[in-house]
Amino acid sequence: MAKQQQRKLRFNHRLPKAKGLSQLSGALLCASLLSACVEDLSLYPDGVFISSPVQGQQFGVDDIQPNSTEVVLTYTQQPEDTLVYLNGQKVEGCFEFGPLEAKADLACMADFLRQGENNLAVDPTQFGPMRTFMLDSEGPKVVVYDVAMVEGSVTVSGKLRDASEVTSLSLNDNPAAINGENFVVTAEQQQANGRYSFIATDVHGQQSTVEFLPSGSEIAPILDVRVDERFLGAVLPV
Repeated sequence: MAKQQQRKLRFNHRLPKAKGLSQLSGALLCASLLSACVEDLSLYPDGVFISSPVQGQQFGVDDIQPNSTEVVLTYTQQPEDTLVYLNGQKVEGCFEFGPLEAKADLACMADFLRQGENNLAVDPTQFGPMRTFMLDSEGPKVVVYDVAMVEGSVTVSGKLRDASEVTSLSLNDNPAAINGENFVVTAEQQQANGRYSFIATDVHGQQSTVEFLPSGSEIAPILDVRVDERFLGAVLPV
């Protein structure tokens, strides 16, 4: 009778508390609703309008390089003390304000960009305009939840995290079955000094590779391998 060993891995996901958002949440919501429904510049303070990015625009890794993408505000008269927020963080210092428009390099705001949905707001407490745009500049993240060993093979299940659709995942060249964010894949069990290598690709062709060493492997400094003890402890016998 085959001996099956299985352990379950559990992770506690905690979202970091965003600074400065509590006082703006109500105003940002109102600004979002307003910008989605109207484009009349006279309704905004000083006629400020977000010309770029447009609502729902998609950006990739090349778009966040220096001097690649401009964020543009236009207005009927040059505003004073304009506040601009990206994901709740002040970024007006990135802009150069002229008589009728202000421009900023999106790369200047890179520290505040996040994968997936991003929110740009101008004077949210005064119900200024707001834009939502998307960013996908990284390959998928592989999160392992469960691992089971049966007769020299290892079956791994978990979730994929990406701002876009994940089109493929493999473990040591064995294709995974993907159902939404969930995956399951079976591969040959590796002995000491072998490797478990996940390769994930999204719809934009962005790829990520995550590698693990089995327990008992000799870890040399020259090896660029991520060792996750939670995973390794699950794939090997007790």
